[in-house]
Amino acid sequence: MNYIKEHFEETKSYLYDELDYVKNILALKDDEEFESHNLYYYAVYLLVEMKDKGGF
Repeated sequence: MNYIKEHFEETKSYLYDELDYVKNILALKDDEEFESHNLYYYAVYLLVEMKDKGGF
C-alpha cells in the first residue's frame, strides 16, 4: 500500500477502474461475484485516505 500512496497519481486510474467494475457487478445484481471480489474495499479505503473525491 505504501507504493500506491507514494505514486497515487499514477495508480489512481486503477482504483477508479475497480470502482467501475464493482458498479457493473452491482448493476447486474450478481451478489455472488461481488462477495468474492475484495479489491473494492482496498480501492475505497485508499481513495478515502488520500482524500480523493473523484471516485465518489
